[in-house]
Amino acid sequence: MSAGHVSRWYLNRSAWLWLMAVLCGLGAAWAVREHIGERVMQLEAAAQVPHVGIIVAAHDLAPGLRLAADHLAVRQVPAAWRTTEALAAQDFGRLEGQLLVHPVRRGDPVMTLHVKPISAASLSGRVATGRRAITMAVDQLNSMSGMLAAGDLIDLYVSFEYQRRPVTAPLLQGVSIMATGRQEAGSASAVEAGADGHESAYSTVTLDVAPEDAVRLVAARQSGRLTAVLRHPSDRTLSPAAARGNLAALLGIQAPVPPRSRQVDVIYGNSSRRQSTTTAGAAQSLENGVSQRSGAFEAPLPDQVASAWQEVRDALLDAAAEPAWNDEEQQDDENNQQ
Repeated sequence: MSAGHVSRWYLNRSAWLWLMAVLCGLGAAWAVREHIGERVMQLEAAAQVPHVGIIVAAHDLAPGLRLAADHLAVRQVPAAWRTTEALAAQDFGRLEGQLLVHPVRRGDPVMTLHVKPISAASLSGRVATGRRAITMAVDQLNSMSGMLAAGDLIDLYVSFEYQRRPVTAPLLQGVSIMATGRQEAGSASAVEAGADGHESAYSTVTLDVAPEDAVRLVAARQSGRLTAVLRHPSDRTLSPAAARGNLAALLGIQAPVPPRSRQVDVIYGNSSRRQSTTTAGAAQSLENGVSQRSGAFEAPLPDQVASAWQEVRDALLDAAAEPAWNDEEQQDDENNQQ
């Protein structure tokens, strides 16, 4: 064997050894990777536990809060950690509208012991946001005893004395009656009473008003006399009719005011003498003053009746309840019209 052949043989042997080493290294790396991956999967499977969603507080909640969707959140926790009092995610809708009786910190589970449902008979649960319910005694309203029913609309007039003259003016118009005594609008007792054709005795009437109207109503109750006037449920007109003065002035039978004489001082030289003179202008101005202070007049009117917000609410609810047309049906209707 020549020297050239020997050197080539050694070179080929070295190349094959390097190639085998590289292949063995790659195989070992692949085997280690597969072993580690399989081991990780085994560890994850061993550590994996079922999770469930529970309802937690989205932020710190104080007692007395009426729960809404933005007060609550859902968090995933291991099923073994869930307590029997914790509420599942599917109970989210059931919590809305309930009353919180215990404080709950942010992230803590909301449990059944933290809340209590607002009874359907609870009047506060029927008061809309931004509205107020005020209860008036029937004798304070000077109204038709036993004739008012929950759901009726009434006008409230106030009578008081201003500048030593009686005044009667509209205070609130189109006020909705939420309850008469303990019977609320739409309740079973109210429906039964209406079906029987009679109303049980009651001594109070609860009205639905805006906060500023509640202030006016309290002030009028303290300083004047209130009278309730029943109106048709669909009547939304406003009346500015008001009156001042006594009944004779309102009926137009008040005796004419006699003219008054005015004393005018007339000076003659160094002496003065009082002379009685009646001027037509003075008598006319006096009569005009009396006519302006007595009789019917128009009081300032609000923008709308007190119960107008209910119509807006009902319209929005009706619109939300109507099924929406899809694009194809709407396109077909347009084509038919064309």
